[in-house]
Amino acid sequence: RRQLQRPIRVRYVDGKVEKIEAEKDDPEWSVNIKRGPLNLLQITRSPKNSELLDKDGREATSNVAFDKSRERLFRIMEPDVFGECETQYHIRDSQQEQNVQVVTKTKDFQNCRHRLEEYVSFMRGRAVRTNVREQHIQSAVQTRMRVISDRSRSERFLIQQADCRGEQVFRFLSERGGEVVVFAKQILQLTEAKSKIEEQDRIPEPSQPEPKGDLIFVFEKQKPQESREQSQESFVERKERITRLCDELTRGLKETISEETPMAWMKLVMELRQLSAEQLKEVYQEKIPMITKSSREQTTEEQDSETRKLLVDAFSMTGTEEALKALKDGIDEKGI
Repeated sequence: RRQLQRPIRVRYVDGKVEKIEAEKDDPEWSVNIKRGPLNLLQITRSPKNSELLDKDGREATSNVAFDKSRERLFRIMEPDVFGECETQYHIRDSQQEQNVQVVTKTKDFQNCRHRLEEYVSFMRGRAVRTNVREQHIQSAVQTRMRVISDRSRSERFLIQQADCRGEQVFRFLSERGGEVVVFAKQILQLTEAKSKIEEQDRIPEPSQPEPKGDLIFVFEKQKPQESREQSQESFVERKERITRLCDELTRGLKETISEETPMAWMKLVMELRQLSAEQLKEVYQEKIPMITKSSREQTTEEQDSETRKLLVDAFSMTGTEEALKALKDGIDEKGI
């Protein structure tokens, strides 16, 4: 929460988010979350003719004059948090209210110049070789906006409300198999507009601001693999982190599963993935002691038993040859 309270500075020109600045040590995940509301403010009301995917015969070098017709329909390539994809706009004047427009834009993620892809998973597997290219993920996003406009000047407008609905379909087996559907809904509504903001009401400027890019999500680059010497030096610290994570997970599971529990579990698996076979064996021997029949019956060892279960499951999820070998050795030694 402390990171999300840090301010950002945004350059917003004619409905487009052109530049984002944030504090130097504001992490990328925090800036990405702040990009979410800004994404709902991205709007194109008067595109240049060169930007249109459906040409109307005018010269490509000239700008399209602000269209005063009551309804417009056009397609452009528009950037957002996911990349630069085809976007269809439907702009129409409200029949009930004056100077109010209803803007509907629909994203087509099958036609993109640049589509951001980021994979986050602690599951390991091997891709199956096939000549058939299957589309495992299909996305559709539609945003409806209520806009107060100045028909004499196209650059003057006010977004009163933005309602975004999204649907992502993940087919993890095949087109004939099962699928997972995720629905997302975002609503951004203007509650108050002021012509003048008092000094005490102003949001403070970011301290030591630095450019963070534009509207497109930015993910932190993965750290390069450590050398063997670096790995040995950091093993003690990594083992301490594994111990802390096990204790945190054990306490959490005894009380209630919190929002931090899944992330702590993923961190534990990631830490184990960085260990060599010798290091995993050392962790295994220290943290997964051999459980005899008599010790299973003793309630005083409940804490160690819970930690043992966590690590056995985490070793299984790690997916590396070293971890599987450590598990096999434990089974052969009757420790598991």
